[in-house]
Amino acid sequence: TCAHTHRERERERERERLREILEDLMLMYLMFPLSLSLVEVTLDPKTAFPTLILSEDRKSVYLGKKAQTLPDNPKRFNVLPCVLGAEAIDSGTVEWIVEVGKAKGWSIGIVRESINTKGHQYLTVNEGYWLLQLNNGEYMASSTPSNTIILWKSPQRIRVHLEFLFGILSFYDADSMEHIFTFNYPFSERVLPFFEVWDTEIPLKICSVDS
Repeated sequence: TCAHTHRERERERERERLREILEDLMLMYLMFPLSLSLVEVTLDPKTAFPTLILSEDRKSVYLGKKAQTLPDNPKRFNVLPCVLGAEAIDSGTVEWIVEVGKAKGWSIGIVRESINTKGHQYLTVNEGYWLLQLNNGEYMASSTPSNTIILWKSPQRIRVHLEFLFGILSFYDADSMEHIFTFNYPFSERVLPFFEVWDTEIPLKICSVDS
């Protein structure tokens, strides 16, 4: 059908755009070698939605079954089950890994430091959210319009690779290094790691990146 043909053309354009981005990125590496910073990402409890349960080391989080009594911090999410990373990023090339396992619903990536954490949020690039999401069995990117991503297998661990200077954020299957999705969108301010958690049994875990 015409609609199917149009979708195929759009997908081919997107694949071509990603190939060009990756080629440009490789050229940048050759011209301007950058040192890779393997950041120690931890969760910021002052931003955590009250129902989220954080581990003592602030490296894992899952959705509890009832809200905790917590101080109403100005940066605490009060509608969506989200939490931010503790350290902002404003330069360099950085990576971290998130173990998602078989968790049924989540969003991971980065957000602008200035996002509003109060009230309902629209998790899109236009609102300052660069995310890979799993929702109702579908993998999606928070681009505008949103992109549904077809994967051959469900990744258990996801590598997040950020090129702050060049406005590039990429996601990979951390075990196979299969490319999942790349955003190419300039950053106008500092960014923070972001986690949205919908599973009450399986936590999201921040893992160390092998050097």
